Amino acid sequence: MATRNPGPLRVEEWLIGGSRIYPPEFLNSIELKTTTQEVPLESTLTDPPTGLSGVVGSRITQPHTDELVYEETLADFTGIEIRDVETDPNTNIAVEVLRSLVAVGSEGNGGIDGSGYFVDIKGLTNKVAVKIRSKPLSSSLSGATKTYSTYIDYPFPDVLQGVTGHVGSGTTTTTLTGSFASVTWRTAWRFNSTVTLDMLHGARKGKAVIVDEYFTTAPGPSDLAAVQVFILASGSIATLGESYDISNSVSADPAGTIEQISTSVSYSSAGIPPCITNGYTGITESNPTTMPSSFIADCQVTPGRLNLYKMSTVTVETPS
Repeated sequence: MATRNPGPLRVEEWLIGGSRIYPPEFLNSIELKTTTQEVPLESTLTDPPTGLSGVVGSRITQPHTDELVYEETLADFTGIEIRDVETDPNTNIAVEVLRSLVAVGSEGNGGIDGSGYFVDIKGLTNKVAVKIRSKPLSSSLSGATKTYSTYIDYPFPDVLQGVTGHVGSGTTTTTLTGSFASVTWRTAWRFNSTVTLDMLHGARKGKAVIVDEYFTTAPGPSDLAAVQVFILASGSIATLGESYDISNSVSADPAGTIEQISTSVSYSSAGIPPCITNGYTGITESNPTTMPSSFIADCQVTPGRLNLYKMSTVTVETPS
C-alpha cells in the first residue's frame, strides 16, 4: 500500500521580499538569475548581501529525508538608475528624480553635483545606500506661472486737489484836510488773505494683481520689474494780499495833484504734508506729478529648494 508524502521535512529561506534589503523597484528593473541544485544535508543558507551585487535570495528545502535542495537568486545593481518624474501640486513644477544604489561612503554627503542635481543619500544597510538626484525640469517652469488678485495694505500718498486763496474786502479809510482854497485827502484800502488746501488723503489698502514666476537661476537686476517710487513734495503755499495808500490834493488846479501812492503787501500761508502735487506749480513738483491708475508696487525674489527662485511682482490699482 502506497504511503502519502507528508511534504518537505525542512524549509529555510530568506527571500527578496522578506529581506527588505533592496527596494522592489530595483529588483523589478533587472534580470534575476536563479539556480537550483541538490546539496549535502549539512548545507546552510548563504548570508544576505552586503554590496551592489551577489545573492539576493536564498532557500533550502528538504523534500525527503535523504534529499536537500538549495535555490539562490543572483543580481547585480551596478549602474542601474531608475527615473521618476514628480509634480509639485502647489507650483505645478515637474521634478526629475533619479535613483540608484551605491556603496555607503562612496558618494560623500550629498549636495549639488556637476549637472545641477540635488543629491540625497539614504542608507539601506551599513553597506548599501540609495542615491537620489533631483532637479526641476525647465520645460515645466512656464506652466508654473500664476496670476491672481487680492487686496494688500499699501500707503497711498496724499494728492493735492487744489489751492484756493481768499482775499477779504478789507476796509477803506478816507481822511480829508485843508481849507477853502485847497483840499487834501488820503484814501487807504486794506485787504486780508487766507489759504485753503483741498487735499485727498491716500488710502491704506488697495486691489493688487500678483504674478508668481519661477526660475532655475537667480534673476539679475535687469530681470526685476521697475518698482514705482513716489518722490513727494512738501512745504508751504502763500496767498498774497495788497493794500494801497493814496494821497491826493486839490488846489486852484481843478485836476488836482496826486502827491503819493504807496503799496504794501501782506500774505497768508498754509503748510502742506508730503503729497502728489497733481500739477500745481506753486511749489516744487512731485515726481510723478499725478497718480498713475496702476503701478508696480513691489518685486521680490525668494530662493527655494532644488535651486528654484520665485519672483513675485505686485501691481497695485490706485483707488478711484
